[in-house]
Amino acid sequence: MMKKNEIYALLIPILTLVIHKMTWVWVKPHIWFAYYFSLYLSVRVGGKRGGYYATGLTALLVYFFEMEPLYSIQKSNIGDYISMIFFIIVGIALSRMVGSLNIKMKELKIASAAFYSKNGVVITDKKGKILKINQAYIQMSGYSESELIGNTPSVLKSDMYDSSFYKQLWIDLEKKNAWEGEIVNKRKNGELFHIYLNITKVSIAEDDEIYYVGVMKDISKRKQLEENLNNQKQQFESMFQSSIDSIALIDLNGNFLKVNQAQCEMTGYSEKELLQKSCIELSVPADIERSKNVIREVIERGYVKNFEKHCFTKEIEPFLVNMSLSIMPDKKSILIISKNITKDVILRNVVEQQKRRYQQIMKLASDGIFIFSLNGKLFECSQRSADMLGYSMQEITNLWIFDIDVQYSREEILHFMSTIETEPINFEAKYKRKDGSIYDAGVVAVRII
Repeated sequence: MMKKNEIYALLIPILTLVIHKMTWVWVKPHIWFAYYFSLYLSVRVGGKRGGYYATGLTALLVYFFEMEPLYSIQKSNIGDYISMIFFIIVGIALSRMVGSLNIKMKELKIASAAFYSKNGVVITDKKGKILKINQAYIQMSGYSESELIGNTPSVLKSDMYDSSFYKQLWIDLEKKNAWEGEIVNKRKNGELFHIYLNITKVSIAEDDEIYYVGVMKDISKRKQLEENLNNQKQQFESMFQSSIDSIALIDLNGNFLKVNQAQCEMTGYSEKELLQKSCIELSVPADIERSKNVIREVIERGYVKNFEKHCFTKEIEPFLVNMSLSIMPDKKSILIISKNITKDVILRNVVEQQKRRYQQIMKLASDGIFIFSLNGKLFECSQRSADMLGYSMQEITNLWIFDIDVQYSREEILHFMSTIETEPINFEAKYKRKDGSIYDAGVVAVRII
């Protein structure tokens, strides 16, 4: 499909013909000059292809509107045909020449635009002497333009590489006419910075010269980010393996992707065996559907905390686990931190039973029962104790033993409490009621914790 500028190029010879017909008397002696001028305009407007089109169209217009038919050719008209052939040759040559110039102009524009990019650009001669640099290169290096022009890029060389590295770089550059890779350079102030460097060898046939164009991109921030990510990865790996809690990474179907040693010890499987299983397989039959549901919930919500389920070890021994699950940033895997809480639950049940028994004793006791901490703060007491002292249950919980016992000093009471063992000790004391009255009390003291 023809471009707009090529269509405009075709209109120029048509317009020239129209003008010629309108000004026949004055233009006729100089008709070829007019068409040469229109050809020049067509080439300028339409480029190489536009010039070709305009040359062909002009030849047709001249043949049909300016020249006598070929069958009636006369000796006096042979010059017109020769002029037309010459015109066609000139038109083709001019179009090719302008086309080449346009390409070079585009290349120059692209090269010029590159000099204003954020990447550093440097051009050197074949000996490596810097001929031209852009502003980004100056800013990256820390040197002024006058310090760099005439110098070599080795002024930025760091001590990170030996001579063999640069020797190989030049060998590859000469062999492939290009080299690219990451390299560490040094600014004027001594600061090291990472760059991605692309060097291209450019040969100019016209003057038999060789130039090198280097484009460098500062990737220091990216390298720092990569280093931070690697450090975080190492920290995670260290925590993953050394954690006393079981940690596992599963896919969205529940298959194990990675497990730590604690996970292996909890389940009784080796790492290799677990990586061939799913966390759902380890569940007891009654909890399989719950396990599937919790994975779906994690995918939707992003996390689930304190999920408890029963599992089987390799030896088919049941155990209870508490799990916290969260989806990883890649949305393709789930992190599980779990803990075997079988013993905790058993202990919790025992404590609950003891607590209920203890509460029943406190409720039914006919004598007053006080429980104090070692610093003398009243922890709990029976209703009978509150009644004996004349306090409500709410009031009495704010008391200390020093508020009740008036027979012994604070120091004596604390010393005595610190020496009490699990064997009961019987003694007498004087206690003060809420109304200030004193009564004698027979006391049996024993340490319960």
